Amino acid sequence: MVGASFLFPRHCSGVTRGPADGPYTLTHDIMLVGPTAELLGGIGFIHANRDNAATALRAGAVVLDFPGGDYEAYRPTWSRNVVDFCGRTEYARTAIDDGVAIMSVVLAPIDVVAPFGEDPDVDEVDAHVRRVMQKGLDELAAKRRFPILG
Repeated sequence: MVGASFLFPRHCSGVTRGPADGPYTLTHDIMLVGPTAELLGGIGFIHANRDNAATALRAGAVVLDFPGGDYEAYRPTWSRNVVDFCGRTEYARTAIDDGVAIMSVVLAPIDVVAPFGEDPDVDEVDAHVRRVMQKGLDELAAKRRFPILG
């Protein structure tokens, strides 16, 4: 059982569901207006901001985050194996403030509290997380034999 954590799969006006209802997914505001708002809000999509993430994490929920997701979705194919969150570091600040690990789907949890002391530099934590994730991505990419099938 996973406790409160940020989960990076590789990438509602507030939190109204309980942690037992499944993970929350931070999403851009545009996804939560119009005809899809009620559906997406009902399955755990919440406005991507630190307050909503912190509320869910403090309730013991898993929070899915895609830092740099819009940027990464439109990058050229030749840079697909580069972990680059487009300078976004709020995920690190939120994980530090709430004392939770950062997890990737394919990596062991990344502790962002113990290795950096009580008041870590967010940029150092971000660089560490990206380094660990890049190493894991490089190892996976080295095993890839076919461009699509992996």
